[in-house]
Amino acid sequence: MRLCVLLFCACSLAIAEHTFSSEATSPSQASGDEQTLWGLERAYWRYVEHNDLAAYSDLWHKDFLGWPSVSASPVRKDHITDWITSQTAKGLAFKTVEFKPAAIQITGDVAFACYWVTFRWVDKEGSGAPHTFRITHAWLRSGKDWRIIGGMSMPESENPAKCYGGIGFHVMEPAKAPTFLRLRLEKYRDRGDGNDYLIMRREGVQEAANSVRADTSRTS
Repeated sequence: MRLCVLLFCACSLAIAEHTFSSEATSPSQASGDEQTLWGLERAYWRYVEHNDLAAYSDLWHKDFLGWPSVSASPVRKDHITDWITSQTAKGLAFKTVEFKPAAIQITGDVAFACYWVTFRWVDKEGSGAPHTFRITHAWLRSGKDWRIIGGMSMPESENPAKCYGGIGFHVMEPAKAPTFLRLRLEKYRDRGDGNDYLIMRREGVQEAANSVRADTSRTS
């Protein structure tokens, strides 16, 4: 009887050890997965540039649901190439300018990749303005393959909000602003009355300072 108990405990420990080792992700495996996923993300844009819609479509999971910035509503896999064909139908060609990773998180068979990408849609003369987007893709591993199961994108602001003392502003280039808007920030002051104030001075007008009450409910 005692021998049976010992054998049972030994088998249980062996099974638990095998289960733990199969579920745990080693640092080397995680590093390998990261390289694989970043490679797939770069391949994503290479396929768009080559207009290889078959290879591009193969990156996506059959149950994909995402919300691209160019779409008015979420889309599924059957509409993932719409943003490409709508431009190529006009005779435009896609050109990648820069791919810049931001962060990646892998948890078991699920991964999130975040990055910036800059690209251009160019005409036959090679003309086309660059656009930068923030991209987030959710990847799901099935066997040895990874597929995109979800994602979102948004354009990167050409004039991002800057924050002064916890208050967000969109800064306009002085040369492009009307005269009455050409104000520069002097300092941030707390007068002790429960309100925060921005002290701004009109550009080019000496000793003509305006005290502007800040709306602290609107932050960047």
